[in-house]
Amino acid sequence: MLCTGYCNTALDVMSCNGALQQFENMDICSECGVDVFAAILILYLITWLKFDDSTATSIFHSYIVLCYFSPVLGAIIADGYLGRYRSVLKGCEF
Repeated sequence: MLCTGYCNTALDVMSCNGALQQFENMDICSECGVDVFAAILILYLITWLKFDDSTATSIFHSYIVLCYFSPVLGAIIADGYLGRYRSVLKGCEF
């Protein structure tokens, strides 16, 4: 069964391997980008800024928490405070 771009049933979704593979590749690239930046951050903090290991680790973990918690905070603000349409309009302004 060929994927026509419309996935109406579970069988059709399983046949849309191209779209699912592209989504998986984007997710992998995003995770690799976060990991590479985190490694560079640790090296920068220890080598150039001369932080000790425990301080650099604390800053690193704070960065990771912000990376994963900021979308949740943004969703809470968008859904709870702004509403559906105003959040889309504010997002288009940026």
